[in-house]
Amino acid sequence: MRKLVGLMAGLGAAVRIEAQVVEGRVLLPDRVGSAAGAVVTAVDQSGAIVARTVSNDRGAYLLRLAAPAIVRIRAARLGMSPGQSDSMSAEAGQRYELNITLGTAVLELPAVLASAQSNCRIEGSARETLIQRWQDARMALSNASGVGDDTAISQVLLFDRTQANIGTRYDQREDATTAVVLATHGFFASTPVETLLTSGFIRTRSDNRVVFDVPNAKTVLSDGFALTHCLEPRDPTLFGRDMVGIDFSPVSDVDTVADAAGTLWLDRETAEPRRLDFRYTNRSHYENRERCRPGSMERCLAASGPHPGNGSLTFARLPNGRLFVSSWWFQPANEKAPLRKSFGARRQEGEFVTCRTTQPGCTTVQNLTIRTAETVGVVMHVASKDRTLYRSEEAVALAGRLSTEQAGQWPAGIRGVVSAADGVTRLRAIVEVDNPVRAAVTDERGFFDLGPLVAMPVTLSIRAAGYESVSFRLQLIPDSTRSVRAMLQPVPNRAGMRP
Repeated sequence: MRKLVGLMAGLGAAVRIEAQVVEGRVLLPDRVGSAAGAVVTAVDQSGAIVARTVSNDRGAYLLRLAAPAIVRIRAARLGMSPGQSDSMSAEAGQRYELNITLGTAVLELPAVLASAQSNCRIEGSARETLIQRWQDARMALSNASGVGDDTAISQVLLFDRTQANIGTRYDQREDATTAVVLATHGFFASTPVETLLTSGFIRTRSDNRVVFDVPNAKTVLSDGFALTHCLEPRDPTLFGRDMVGIDFSPVSDVDTVADAAGTLWLDRETAEPRRLDFRYTNRSHYENRERCRPGSMERCLAASGPHPGNGSLTFARLPNGRLFVSSWWFQPANEKAPLRKSFGARRQEGEFVTCRTTQPGCTTVQNLTIRTAETVGVVMHVASKDRTLYRSEEAVALAGRLSTEQAGQWPAGIRGVVSAADGVTRLRAIVEVDNPVRAAVTDERGFFDLGPLVAMPVTLSIRAAGYESVSFRLQLIPDSTRSVRAMLQPVPNRAGMRP
């Protein structure tokens, strides 16, 4: 559990109102300005964190306590000394109002990070390496994050992949029946770090669907993450000598929210994020409650048995300098299914080879096969209005193979052109069919080629930025290609007039 050491400033008197929460504002040292982005925690008498949140743009926070307890409320933000309250008794069914004022000391960034990591048992040269690596990575991410193209369209392949360890053989295959191709304007957005720290990486929505959020480079390199997680430099091992890493893990177990541990891998020369491996932690209702710690990520990520899930992201750079997630895999619940299988084997020239059990010298062997399944995403294509920004030939070929398997012996297709209502202006548009979902992006001439597809009735949808979308039913014919020409109307302005 992290020690919050520093100048504690004036605290407002705790005023009991109603319900069982603690709320208030985090203030700057002048006791007037609001401190946004501060990590606020409730710590019980044993030192355990029983609730955590992040102050909003107005400095306001709200902590919900799962049970009555005697707690202290602490607030911390990088660059300032933290503030904390005296012990207070949070009684059942009550609500308390409490303001916390941060200290006046504004620390330089290296000192800030060193202070934030003071309870993570990292010392000497390792701490200096961490500070330098963290600063370099933040600078590289900042330089890349500010460059973007709001008109870009991303095309993504999603599918399930099964894996099995069968004896000494490793089998991996893609499931064509699950493959879909999506397209979206811009890039897929990530969840704000404030939400992750407050509500956790695994959350249940109001419709009872479970949301699994993944950490990204921006999350790991954020102020709030450095205040709530232990960081440690990682030397290159499995991935070659061209990358170095930053291990991360929760600084304290908060059983009320699911957290994450893992490694962010950086380019050794540029410090740009290249890959991120992660594993969920602190999910108390899962059977495995192992707490991952820096220095043991390989053991943690490779641990067998049921666990809350793990995954990995890889990053790529666009010509305009922007970094984006180019591929990922995710295993939401590694409930490895054991399949016992018998086979014959005999020793031959010092090795075991398979044989029929009816043959002389052939022995029956019981083998345990472990099967797992994971969801994989790969960015195939990123295009701006007038040019291609990124294209993965490997992903395009894989999408073609999976689509061919899915379409069957007599596939269908759709080709066409999308333009504005004048019939002359060609548009960069997303063309999509349902059941199964397949999306194509028109080229700079407005042309698209969608297929191979299952020969059946589909709904064809076409959308482009600044234009009204259209959709209609279309009967696909086996072993043939339908031709489509679409002309889109501009979106009306506020006066209801079209440009």
